[in-house]
Amino acid sequence: MQSLMRTLIVLALTVVTTSVAAKPADCVDLCDNAQEVVDAIFSSQHPYDGCDRTYARCLEQDQPHPLVIRLANYICRRAAGGKTEEEVTRSLERRALTMMRPGTTHEIDLEANPPKGNPDAKVTLVAYLCATCPFCSRILPQLIEEVTEGRLKDKAVLHVRVFPLRGHPVSNEAALAITAAGRLGKYWEYFLRLYEDYDRLREDRLAGWAEEVGLDRARFEEEYESGETRQALVEARKEGRRNDITATPTFFLNGRRYQADMDLETIVDIVKEEMEAL
Repeated sequence: MQSLMRTLIVLALTVVTTSVAAKPADCVDLCDNAQEVVDAIFSSQHPYDGCDRTYARCLEQDQPHPLVIRLANYICRRAAGGKTEEEVTRSLERRALTMMRPGTTHEIDLEANPPKGNPDAKVTLVAYLCATCPFCSRILPQLIEEVTEGRLKDKAVLHVRVFPLRGHPVSNEAALAITAAGRLGKYWEYFLRLYEDYDRLREDRLAGWAEEVGLDRARFEEEYESGETRQALVEARKEGRRNDITATPTFFLNGRRYQADMDLETIVDIVKEEMEAL
């Protein structure tokens, strides 16, 4: 009898432990408001893949699909960050649009500039950036860090296409400078140096920044004025217009337009999802 009782206790503890372990990690110990948001979404929304039931029902399965767990964690992080039910739901809808397959793929010249990250990675992330874009100046160094040393190391390769926006002072001149520096072998160094002081951007500072990243000033100025550099920028702008770039940053994930939230955590999470789906 005692042996039977011990067995029943062990089985009960195993069930409880399994249930707790199955709960998405980011959904533990939420505040009351966040928990209300999560409960409402879990009971009404369906994942866009991995399970055809509500999140709540999908998570009740013995082995929930990895994507369901990833999305559940995403929902809980969003709610914990103060997002409302409506805001989190819209984020999920935008994420679904990004991850729909096959989707429309866009042609992008990946040979124009050197990449950052593992060139053999399964996931290619392309960013169209303008030199005068304040958010671009913050997200680019973060993305470089992620694909070279951080959470996306060996998982993704990053390509950047410069795209000057009309009506932004000095954006075209800065794009020419970035293109010229790239043709002289200092694409990333110059892009990042410019972004360090993007709010002090003036045409008369462009050559000085080239010297700071190790370029000969006269050679840079010659390249800046060359017809080849201007034509390279023209081609970049044509490509951007073909791909319907109207604002920066605009991202593409393995050729599909990225339509999800633009914060770093979402980008990293979606790249990981893409990698796992391939």
